[in-house]
Amino acid sequence: DSVFEEELTTQQLVPDAELRRPPASLAPVDLLPANLPDAWTQNASTGEKLYSELRKEKGMPWPKKMFLEAFNAGIAQGFYSRSDGTGEFEDYGSAAKGAIRIEAKPKPVPAPSPTTGKKNFNGYETPEVELEIHELQDLEENIDKLNSLLSGCDMRVVVKIRASGEAEKKSAEVTQLLEQIKKGWSGSSN
Repeated sequence: DSVFEEELTTQQLVPDAELRRPPASLAPVDLLPANLPDAWTQNASTGEKLYSELRKEKGMPWPKKMFLEAFNAGIAQGFYSRSDGTGEFEDYGSAAKGAIRIEAKPKPVPAPSPTTGKKNFNGYETPEVELEIHELQDLEENIDKLNSLLSGCDMRVVVKIRASGEAEKKSAEVTQLLEQIKKGWSGSSN
């Protein structure tokens, strides 16, 4: 068993229990077929299968509260849907039994609007900013907070990489690396 931000039970307070640092938080994409393929069959899975495969992948038990948050966020953000019922699962027990599916035709992602900082596509878009590497790391460290603030919203982060100097000589390697992150991501510049 693994707990995080929860009261320990007497069954968990045993002499050989280990105290560990809090694990990295999970994102809904961590539970998708690309990351946990053995948990999915024909675009369908259950919370129990996903949790079991996550434990294998991480090599240790995972806090069920953190799993439930990522599992429910995946439903709220439209990565997958419940096979029956609607809304979030209230506890791990119901999520473990809960069947989910990924639709054969994912909903289209709206193209970024050229008008920034204004209402568009039934949502809000921030102004485009240029981030240095350390600022991108700051964003990564706070993406879970942002995701939590926008829970239930379809949030997208649009990324464009610009490099100067001798970057064109390395475009093949850059393209290959970016394709490993997301298929279809081209390293060409505009």
